[in-house]
Amino acid sequence: HYFNSNYAIVARIIEVVSGKTFEVVLEEELFKPLNMKSTTAVRTYALARKLNRPPIDGHVAAYGRAWRWHEPDGFLSGHGGVISTAADMGRWLNWQMTGQPNILTPELLTLMQTPPPGSVYAMGWFRQNREGKTVLWHDGVFSTVFSDIVIKPELGLGAVLLYAIGGAIPTMSVFPDIRSGVFGIANGEFPHPHDVFFSKLGLWAAALTLILVIAALLDLIAPRRRRHLGVALTWGATAGLIVRFVPILFLLSLPQLLQFA
Repeated sequence: HYFNSNYAIVARIIEVVSGKTFEVVLEEELFKPLNMKSTTAVRTYALARKLNRPPIDGHVAAYGRAWRWHEPDGFLSGHGGVISTAADMGRWLNWQMTGQPNILTPELLTLMQTPPPGSVYAMGWFRQNREGKTVLWHDGVFSTVFSDIVIKPELGLGAVLLYAIGGAIPTMSVFPDIRSGVFGIANGEFPHPHDVFFSKLGLWAAALTLILVIAALLDLIAPRRRRHLGVALTWGATAGLIVRFVPILFLLSLPQLLQFA
């Protein structure tokens, strides 16, 4: 099963067995053989900022805009922490598709990409059937960045997409369409223009925030009015109760809203 902590445990096992840090093992056993010269691994995001070439700041998607933001610090060893480029990730993707250079035997590489019975998750890959074709994929989600890696073995196609923005809305409504468009172009198709709906959802989120701020102010004012007037503001209490359900209704309706994207 997919669980980040399992990868942290495996990374620690590798350190104990090898006597080296997990980051050094990645450098020696993977990055150098694949000629990934612009790729490194760090244990925490705080260490990433101390590199000679630190990663760029990403963005947070909110209210229909991209806001530049620092990625929060956190422990990354095992399940994250690889800082790379599109070119280097292309080399890694080519190895996953061709098995060259021969870092793993063909049998081990196949095992890595094959889920156990009853599951769609292999070793770092989701393997699913979409429109009659096998798709291997995985994405990486941080607060301010997003990565998307996809292989379509029968078509001999693979793609790595790196974004300097994070957030639920672009992850669900924008990035899948970009992925589809990239594979469409690679397949000789012309992608159809598409309204990503991002700015419209941002406006709705801004309106929802305004409603909740007004409701919170009314909650502060209403008790004082009741004390002075001695009147139970039933309508105010009812309205306040309804407003409290607005965020829940918005989240429940989000999948339907994204269908317009």
